[in-house]
Amino acid sequence: GVSIENSTTQNTTVTFNSAGTFTITLTATNGTGSNSTTQVIVVNAEPTVTVTPNPVTLCSGTSTNLTATGATSYTWSPATGLTCTNCAVTTASPTVTTTYTVIGVNGTCDDTVTVPVTVAAAITAGATATSTVICSGSSTTLTASPSGFQYLWSDNSIGSTLNVNAAGNYSLIVGNGTCSLSAVSVSVTQNLAPATPSAIVSSDTVCSGIANINVSVTNDPLATTYNWTLPNGWNITGGNNTNSI
Repeated sequence: GVSIENSTTQNTTVTFNSAGTFTITLTATNGTGSNSTTQVIVVNAEPTVTVTPNPVTLCSGTSTNLTATGATSYTWSPATGLTCTNCAVTTASPTVTTTYTVIGVNGTCDDTVTVPVTVAAAITAGATATSTVICSGSSTTLTASPSGFQYLWSDNSIGSTLNVNAAGNYSLIVGNGTCSLSAVSVSVTQNLAPATPSAIVSSDTVCSGIANINVSVTNDPLATTYNWTLPNGWNITGGNNTNSI
C-alpha cells in the first residue's frame, strides 16, 4: 500500500510499502475552485539474490556453474575465471581461491551476494618401501604419502601402510574426499630361497695323511654363495664361498 505523511500540505512524503504501479493525485483548492494533477509512479520490488552453490570448494583444474536467482539482471566480478559476467548462470574455473561478487538488479533496486570459491591444492601421491627386494618368507612395508589423506591400495586396504610378502606391482590411490584422485605404484621383487643343499660329495678317499681333498654339492642357481663349515684344524685352500672346495 501507500502511506502519506501529511495529505493536506503542499510538500509531503509518500511511502510505498509494496511493489507496483501507483497513481498519486494532488488537488489544489482555493475560494474560487480547485485543480488537480496526477503522477504515475512505478515501484520496483527489492531483489533478494541467492547463488547456488555457495560456498564452493573446487579441485585444481575443475570448474562449477554458479546460478544466481532473485533479480532480472546480474553482474559478476572479478571476471577472472568466469565464462560470463552478465549472466544469471556463469561457469567458474579459478586457478586460485577467489571470492566472487554478484549484483542482482531489479529496475533501480539491487542486492549483492558474495561467493567464496576455494581451490584445493592438487594431490601428488607417493609410496615408498622399506625394501623393494625381499627374500622368500620375509616382507616389506609400503608407506603412502602425503599424510592426512584417504588411501586405497590395490588389495582394497585403506591404511596409510601396507605390509606385503610377495613380489608384485602394488598401486595406491590418494584422495581427500573432494578432489580428483592421484595414483602411484611401487614394484617389489622377491628373491626365492635356495633349496636344501644336496649330499656332499668327495672326490677322494679320506685317509690320514692326505693333504688335500675335493668336496662339493650340486650347484643351485638360486644360491649366490656357499658357507662351508669344516672340522677343527681343516682349512679351505680353494673355491671358498662356492659349491666346490
